[in-house]
Amino acid sequence: MDAILTNSQAELAADFQMKEIQVRYNSQIGLLKIQSVKYAQRTPELGGSYLQAAKDIMHRSLFFYVSTGFVLSEEGFYFSAMEN
Repeated sequence: MDAILTNSQAELAADFQMKEIQVRYNSQIGLLKIQSVKYAQRTPELGGSYLQAAKDIMHRSLFFYVSTGFVLSEEGFYFSAMEN
């Protein structure tokens, strides 16, 4: 007899692990960007242009506003309404 409900624990665990790896990678990139800006602030010979460029990169990547609709769309919320 086939099971009525499927057990998707393995799929959920694999999905969680992949997302955890992505979060860890993005956190490391963010930390490197912050350290780069701090290094530029402590080193006067790098010049103001490098410091401004580093701050712009940090603001564009770390403080970028993303709408909730975009996040839901990227996660597939609108594509599988019956599974939500």
